Amino acid sequence: MVHVNPSELDPSTIRIFHHVKKFQSFYEIVFEKKSPLAYYYSLLAKIKSLMRTNSQVYPLGDRDLSLLVAYQANAIMGLLLQWSEDGFARSPEYMNEQLTYFLRKPDKGSFSE
Repeated sequence: MVHVNPSELDPSTIRIFHHVKKFQSFYEIVFEKKSPLAYYYSLLAKIKSLMRTNSQVYPLGDRDLSLLVAYQANAIMGLLLQWSEDGFARSPEYMNEQLTYFLRKPDKGSFSE
């Protein structure tokens, strides 16, 4: 497996937003406020599983992989929820760019780039 450096991440390689857009009618049900939480948790579990599989090559030192994966997966779920609330109005490419931006470490703890 190739080690991914967030500062070199190419937004065009992120596919989750394209998948959600392609199956938008299904995801509208998943993110409907009246839908059972089981749909949400099922999607979250899938994202966590994919991330856990791809994260095993990274040296974490004393970091807890399950917490890191939970943190990152929930961040992606938050983006998906907001995108859904906005009626999927933004393009998948835009969402990829935003996720890539958020994954990159800001200089000196600043988001003012």
